[in-house]
Amino acid sequence: MRTRLRAAAPAFLSTADLGPLQDLPGTWMGSGLSVAELPDHQGHAPFRLRVDATREILTFTEIGAPISNRGNGQGDIVLRGLHYLQQVCDARTNEALHVETGMWLFVPPTTAPIAVATIVRTATVPHGAALLAQGTPLPDVAGAPDIPPLDTTPIGYTFGDGDFPTPDVQLPPGIPDQALRDPTVLLTDALKEQTVIHTTTLDVRTGRDDIRAIGFLGANAAAARFESTYWVETLSGIDGVETLQLQYSQQTTLRFPSRSRREPTDWPHIQVATLVKQ
Repeated sequence: MRTRLRAAAPAFLSTADLGPLQDLPGTWMGSGLSVAELPDHQGHAPFRLRVDATREILTFTEIGAPISNRGNGQGDIVLRGLHYLQQVCDARTNEALHVETGMWLFVPPTTAPIAVATIVRTATVPHGAALLAQGTPLPDVAGAPDIPPLDTTPIGYTFGDGDFPTPDVQLPPGIPDQALRDPTVLLTDALKEQTVIHTTTLDVRTGRDDIRAIGFLGANAAAARFESTYWVETLSGIDGVETLQLQYSQQTTLRFPSRSRREPTDWPHIQVATLVKQ
């Protein structure tokens, strides 16, 4: 029997239904920095530090229909959401560094459980890991955001004479020395020459058991925590035309079992970027 398919009219969805996510749909491009720690088993050292200036493409696509979650202890709720694809490469060599797929969701307030509206980020990476990070929408602010610093210093491991970063670390061209300790200086430096009209902040983080991974990662480099902040900024140009800019900082705390001590080493893998909507 031949199956007959009938096309239906697409549902009309307003981007306003996405709540604080409404400015994300589209393609964003720009540059940033990645500071990552790697086990150095082949080099017979505990770790080696990798620092990359990055180029990035981040694409958000609206999910084409409302998402119904059926209620039992309360009535049904309707979520809105976006697919996203993140692609990051080394700015000099074009080597692929990171690819990530996932969704952003806007969840309305609920009574079972009693909760305010939330935003959710789900993510998967090809290393064999997936996560669920959540947060509550924050009020928009006038002007530029107040970007908190991050620290790349590991916990539970001391290099040589105790200095970190070590003097032999080579920085990519154009990256200032202070960015190695706190990569967010690249974000604040970018804002110095810009006029920001207002900012929407999307802040999410994982809770207990919100990160799952294959067994190899658990035994070698487990992701213990993840936190990420997006600042979606409306800029005023010289000609008065408004544009959208997305800055973010995110930190994944990687937990490395020690080869010689009982306590593991927690090392923050930090990524920052400044992207412009195309």
